[in-house]
Amino acid sequence: APFRGWSTVGSRGLFGLWVLLSGGASIATDTTSENSERRSNRLLNCCAVQPGWDALMGCSVATDGKRSELSKATSAESQVLYVTQVTKCIRDYAQFTVAINAAHAQKFGHRFVVEGELSEPERGHRLESLDTAHGMLDPRFGKISILHDWLSATEGVVSHLLWIDADAAILRADTDVVHDVLSDPRVSSADMVLSYDATGAQDLTLANTGTIIVRNSRWSRTFLKAWWDHPAHADGQADQEVLDKLLAANALDCRRHIVLLPTLELNSEAPFYESFRQGVPPTVLHLRGVPDSVRRTMFSHLYDGLCMRPFEGLSDSPQRTADAPQPVAPLEVERHGLLRGLVHAYLHSLR
Repeated sequence: APFRGWSTVGSRGLFGLWVLLSGGASIATDTTSENSERRSNRLLNCCAVQPGWDALMGCSVATDGKRSELSKATSAESQVLYVTQVTKCIRDYAQFTVAINAAHAQKFGHRFVVEGELSEPERGHRLESLDTAHGMLDPRFGKISILHDWLSATEGVVSHLLWIDADAAILRADTDVVHDVLSDPRVSSADMVLSYDATGAQDLTLANTGTIIVRNSRWSRTFLKAWWDHPAHADGQADQEVLDKLLAANALDCRRHIVLLPTLELNSEAPFYESFRQGVPPTVLHLRGVPDSVRRTMFSHLYDGLCMRPFEGLSDSPQRTADAPQPVAPLEVERHGLLRGLVHAYLHSLR
């Protein structure tokens, strides 16, 4: 394993990430001890800085959408790329998911990139390069185009991409999510893996696009272009609704190439606490359909746990400071404690 000693914190949950931030391991993607030490120190510094977009981006993300830098930095040992998009209006909560997910990626020797809001020139380039005419497409919903661009830019370098929405955080700190999913015989030959949307019936094709694993293949690139070019986009339908139409029509024989897993294997249910009924945290906590203020409070709570800090919303806890993390026992250490802590954060956010 790229990080020795990871399992000493706990068998499940987010809080094994504390080992990473404590400098207890090195980054597998780095080819020199100097680079490993520099990246470990950068992650450690995340817990010592006052949270803020620039601060957490600076200490946790190695690449911010620059494809040339990624190609130079990626080695044969790093064939998975995590991709997310953060627009200015959601930075208040996305700063925490970026730090959490970047730490997870680097723990397993993967790369992590953050795309920003598409500028008008970038938006025009994407529309032109994908031969579309969706001039009214909201630039915040660039997921399909971003995935297509990254697959093309990393062909022969990156084997799979993991897309994760900015309102989602990986909870399974002990698990290489992509490797774990791809080792499942159900998906070994799939080009695209998603989970069922918890709001739909399991016998329908409705998929949740908050978390997607995409193989870097010719079929994937062709399908993403068909997804982007679908005329339903002109009617204002979301990417998830358009994907449902493609699956229903079996476009490009997509049912043979796309696998939909049970919700909790790659996502979470709504409301979030329904995901904990089986007694263990879901793979991903996806806070879709909730106010941004709630997302900020809950993801901030998870990030505090990552740094082993007391949650600032508790009446007997001190306010967050720029000091180094304190070795306190967070609520999440005990069984089901993660759910209790999240519920506490959720209720606090509603005050």
